[in-house]
Amino acid sequence: LKCLGDQYLTKHVGEVNVKGKTQKVSVYRVLGRKDVAEPMASLRQAVRVKVAAVATIVDEEMTIEAPTLDLSASGFSVYDLQLQFEKDQIVQIRLSLAADAPQIVAVAKVAWSVGDKAGFAFLFLEPDDRARLEGFLARHISPQTEKVLPTSASSEPLSR
Repeated sequence: LKCLGDQYLTKHVGEVNVKGKTQKVSVYRVLGRKDVAEPMASLRQAVRVKVAAVATIVDEEMTIEAPTLDLSASGFSVYDLQLQFEKDQIVQIRLSLAADAPQIVAVAKVAWSVGDKAGFAFLFLEPDDRARLEGFLARHISPQTEKVLPTSASSEPLSR
C-alpha cells in the first residue's frame, strides 16, 4: 500500500504466510483509482471508444436494438434498452459500425445491467469479425497514446 499511496481504492482480502517471514503479510485488492468517476473502470485492460453504432441483441425469446455507448476489443455497452438483461446471460450480438460495412456477429455475456443500460463482454467472435472489430478500433485509437484520433464519426475516448 505504501507504493500506491492515496491514489487507489483498496480492499483488505486477508493475510498469508510467506516463506522466510515470521509475521503474516496482508493482501489487498486494488479496486481502482480514487480520482475518477468510476474507480473500477480505471482498471480496464482494453481502451474504450465512444461510438455511435447500433447493437442488435438476440436472446432465446426476442430481438431488440439499442444504441451503443462505447466499444472495445473485449466488449461494449448500450443504453436506452427496452428490456432488462440478467448478469451472465448469454446473447448473440450483431453490431452495425458503419452503413457500408458488414455487421460484426458475436456471442456475448451480460457483464452488468442497470436500468436501461447494460455492458456485454465478447465470448466468441469469428476471425473475420474479430479482424473487422480490431480494424475499426485501430482507426479510432492511436497506439502510441491510446487516445482516439479525430475522425468524421463522433468517436472519442471515455474518461474512465
